[in-house]
Amino acid sequence: MNKSKNVKIPHEIVISEYFDLETSLAEASLFESKCAHSSCKDIFKIIGQEINQNVSNEDEVEKNKGSDVNIPLWSIQSLEKYVSMYTPEWYKVEALETIKADPNIVPVADTHRYYYTVGKSLARFSHDSESKRILKQLHFLFRERIEGLLKSSQGTNEPMRHALVKQEKIFFNISRKTYQNIVNWWRYQNQSDSKKRKIIS
Repeated sequence: MNKSKNVKIPHEIVISEYFDLETSLAEASLFESKCAHSSCKDIFKIIGQEINQNVSNEDEVEKNKGSDVNIPLWSIQSLEKYVSMYTPEWYKVEALETIKADPNIVPVADTHRYYYTVGKSLARFSHDSESKRILKQLHFLFRERIEGLLKSSQGTNEPMRHALVKQEKIFFNISRKTYQNIVNWWRYQNQSDSKKRKIIS
C-alpha cells in the first residue's frame, strides 16, 4: 500500500539534515538508557555496546532493574522495544526552573552547542505530552536568550547574530520572516478596508 505524500512518516529522515554536521554530531552522542533483562545482547553489539547481564534467572528484583546501556540517539527508534532512555539533565522539568532564573546558564555556544538539535530529536522520539514539554522548553530558552541579547546589543542585530548558535539563527530568521508576513498582511487588510470605505462613501 502506497503512502500519501502528505502523510508525515514518524521519525522520517529530513533530507536537508541528512548531511548536516551539527545534526550528525549531536545524534552521535551517547545517551544513558536501560535495557530489559530479556533483551538479546546481539542487538546492542550492532551499535558497539556490550551488555553484561550476569544476573541469576531466579533473582527477579535484579532482573526487573534491567541493565544500563549507552546508545546513540539515531538508534532509539530501532531499539525502542528494548530500551528506556533517561531524559538528559538539561531537558528535565527541573531544568526549566534553572533556565528561568538565568537563561545564560546553559552554555549553548560552548559545550551545549547541540542543545536545540538534540532537544528536537528527543521531542521527535518522545510521547506527545513529553514532546510538547521539551519543545516549550527549547522555545522558552530561545526567546529569553534573544531578548537578553537584543538588550545588550544596543539596537543593532550584528553582535546579537554572532552570539547565536546555528539553530538559534535559523529560528530567528523564521521568526523575523513570519513577523514581516504578518505586518504585510495587516497593511494589506487596512488598505483593503480603506478602499471599501471610500467606495461605500
